[in-house]
Amino acid sequence: MSTRQVVLWRHGRTAWNVAGRVQGQSDVPLDDVGRVQARDAAARLAALRPYRIVSSDLVRASETAQILGDVTSQEVELDVRLREMDFGAREGLTWHEAWQQFPEGMQAWIDGDETQIPGGETHRQAGERFAAALHDHLQDLPNRGVLVVVAHGAVLRTG
Repeated sequence: MSTRQVVLWRHGRTAWNVAGRVQGQSDVPLDDVGRVQARDAAARLAALRPYRIVSSDLVRASETAQILGDVTSQEVELDVRLREMDFGAREGLTWHEAWQQFPEGMQAWIDGDETQIPGGETHRQAGERFAAALHDHLQDLPNRGVLVVVAHGAVLRTG
């Protein structure tokens, strides 16, 4: 019986999180609080003795992962498929700003049509991308191995 374990870990806080801005695939760094959050969580996760640490290549996730990598002396592997969902033209905007700029698109998004705001991907597309990456990373995880995946809120929920 396999006893592999997967830990899905969302990156620490950013200034855009505080401001309520959609980050998506914009490469926004952790803020000081986010670094403290990552260090605190890494201290706990290190006790699991991860076999592998895999992260989105976006800096807020990769920095979070690297903090764990430093604690455990593990290499952090980057995978672009673990990036956050691409929110297209909404990236960098607050909820209010998005409604001002794209009122019809935002209403369509609320109603379940995620294709009306330019440049984005759907939750389904992002989830399938993430799930494919996770499946690939699980292929060589040994019995009793722990895989830590560092990514982003929307893609973790949908993947």
